Amino acid sequence: MDLFELFISTILLRPYVFVWLGLYFIAGGLQLGMKRIVVFTILAYVIAFISEYSSTRIGVPLSNFLGWFLVGIAIIYCFQKLDRNMGWSTEYAGNALMGPAFYFINMIFILSVTFYIGEYLIGVISLSIFSILFYLTILKVSRVISIRTDT
Repeated sequence: MDLFELFISTILLRPYVFVWLGLYFIAGGLQLGMKRIVVFTILAYVIAFISEYSSTRIGVPLSNFLGWFLVGIAIIYCFQKLDRNMGWSTEYAGNALMGPAFYFINMIFILSVTFYIGEYLIGVISLSIFSILFYLTILKVSRVISIRTDT
């Protein structure tokens, strides 16, 4: 199979991947700027690839919960160091809810698929965790809004 056919079949069979990638770039671009989100994405892919590749070579699987936690920490640490050294680090007050909104949209998709394939126990547990996070987010946002309107 040539590269073009592989690319087309990937788009046709997994359109949701490209929708999420587009939403990620829109949300990240609005919050961080396109240059920063592209650098972050490339850095994240390189670190994730190295982690996956090395785990199959050294016999220590760095996947799932603890492994991806460590990979996430490494990505954020490296990006923050690079961000500070490049002088890109500026605070943006606007669009602060784009990240959580993207997370919640993604979680709704995951929950939909979980219930669709009949994994009801996993779906109920995930929905419980998601509901708590959603409630805490709404509580935090409503407190910030009430503080701003009181002053």
